[in-house]
Amino acid sequence: TGGHTTAEVMRYAAIAEQKLAHPIARAILNKARALDVSFPNIDDSCYAIGYGIKVDCAGETIQAGSLRYFEVEGIAIAERWLLLQDEYQYAGTSFIFLAVDRNIIGALQIRPRIRPDMAEVLATLRGQGIRYMAIVSGDREAPTRLLAEQLGMDGAFANVLPQQKAEFVAQLQAEGKKV
Repeated sequence: TGGHTTAEVMRYAAIAEQKLAHPIARAILNKARALDVSFPNIDDSCYAIGYGIKVDCAGETIQAGSLRYFEVEGIAIAERWLLLQDEYQYAGTSFIFLAVDRNIIGALQIRPRIRPDMAEVLATLRGQGIRYMAIVSGDREAPTRLLAEQLGMDGAFANVLPQQKAEFVAQLQAEGKKV
């Protein structure tokens, strides 16, 4: 963290993520509750799809998202945050960074958890004639590629914003793939 306790970082993350239905947002809220971290409800948030979220709460502006989001927002990124992200990327780890009033205060480490039945599900799909399976993710290259390898995917596309995912579907269909 950037001088803040784990509970403080989790509190800010929960404040920012509470209005989202995304699985990562739900995981953050579940972790905050498990740590018995209390946080106020907010009325509104400003979500930049594929980048991050910004909320105002009790006179503070809280932002949660990728370093890519903070770059777009013009928030200064200390070298230690870049090094942290780079250090863990080949382990399949991603981060959600937290900023309060435009200062990064910490990061939450995120790792995908592969469901125990996933190998069976993928084998069933292959058995039904699915010949090409790929992950299309907004995450960075290394974690996306590692997850694709672990799952036995045929392809992996990283750094893809939600609006670009439709373009990938169209591209794959143009190549004759069933999507």
